[in-house]
Amino acid sequence: VIGTSMVALRAIARGELALTDRVGDFFPDAPGDKADITLEMLMTHTGGFVPAFWLEEEISEAEFRKAIAENTLTDLVQCVPVRPGDFFFIESGTLHAICKGILLAEVQESSNTTYRIYDYGRTGADGKPRELHVDDAVAVTRRAPFVQPSFCKGEGLYKEGKTLLADCPLFRVWHVQTAGDYRDEAGEDSFVSLLVMEGGGSLTCCGETLALQKGASVFLPAGTGAYRLTGAMTLLETRI
Repeated sequence: VIGTSMVALRAIARGELALTDRVGDFFPDAPGDKADITLEMLMTHTGGFVPAFWLEEEISEAEFRKAIAENTLTDLVQCVPVRPGDFFFIESGTLHAICKGILLAEVQESSNTTYRIYDYGRTGADGKPRELHVDDAVAVTRRAPFVQPSFCKGEGLYKEGKTLLADCPLFRVWHVQTAGDYRDEAGEDSFVSLLVMEGGGSLTCCGETLALQKGASVFLPAGTGAYRLTGAMTLLETRI
């Protein structure tokens, strides 16, 4: 991979390639979900070839238990390529896995409950396989393919300004794209959680200014009042 990257960088320096070149530019027959992957995404391992998993088709409880017991659960799941900017709303009880190489921001109503039903053959500190929570998982898992719920609004993800992604009974999430100056308010009805996914800038609130960069997380309590974001940033905003 290092050798390939060096060759690509030299070609870029010579003007023969560009980081924005797409897979589809070189391979016209590339699948639709791969054609828009750029050279930069390939070189930074964010091209979307790393999968997430959920069930490919509906199965019975007996089939579910059999697959767990025989360690063949991965034969029943769908491999879903992901790319930067993808958004999924995974409801409670949905079988899913997040695989190596995926960096994500997860918003959830905390329950402190996770049931492990497949562990990739890993062992604990004692050298023995880690405990599986089969009965608990079988009792609550939807054994059907994943479907985005109706309250998932994940459209227009790259629009400038504020775009609603999800509006469920427990919380709401927005994609916020700032380009200089952005103003909003933390009212009495909810806190505001801001997570910077790209870019950098600053947050001014209550007479103070805080520098922000990629990965920064800010929690504004309910009733904080008006706040101002400056700079070019991509953020996730969460309220209840």
